[in-house]
Amino acid sequence: MKKLKQRSLKQFNSWATLYDSFLVARYFGKYYKIAAEHVGDLNGKKVLSVGCGSGTLEISLAKKYPRVSITGVDISPKMLQKAKEKSTDTPNITFIEADAEDLPIDKKIFDYVICLQSFHHYPNQKKVLKGFRKVLKQGGELVMIEAVKTSIVSRALIYINRAIIEPGVMHYSPSELTSLLQQTGFTRCTFTQIASITALIVAS
Repeated sequence: MKKLKQRSLKQFNSWATLYDSFLVARYFGKYYKIAAEHVGDLNGKKVLSVGCGSGTLEISLAKKYPRVSITGVDISPKMLQKAKEKSTDTPNITFIEADAEDLPIDKKIFDYVICLQSFHHYPNQKKVLKGFRKVLKQGGELVMIEAVKTSIVSRALIYINRAIIEPGVMHYSPSELTSLLQQTGFTRCTFTQIASITALIVAS
């Protein structure tokens, strides 16, 4: 578990300088749009974004909805440095360096927890989900976007990714992830396929 966390930290620190120009522009941007459309008008809401990276989604939401309060959490100091540089004129957003497995929050204060394309990097995923459940208000939602094993093709692509690009990461089928969510206190879970191997997962 420790080895996976160290590898992920090194990977995202190295990506920080090119993250916005390459990965966000060419890959993650479309998922940010889907998540933003799902949560809708955030004025008056509190949002926790775990694995926020360079903060592109979080900053865009904070600027669009001036009465939202957003907290972005990431384990990569270099990603957070980029996020803070980009958000100097955005007072309703805060970035915190922390481990998703040990969130520095102990109250049910958030209307949404957002976790986009980072859950598979977390070694102790059950602990992470318990932490998400712990900080959500009654009726609050967890919004995730993740690759899921729904077909032979998706399983093959996920296997290749794990073997070559991101060794040690963990993905699930919808039934496996539903079971994990239920074990950690979530009672409702929906999956919406948004790409060949990727789904929007909403749980409460």
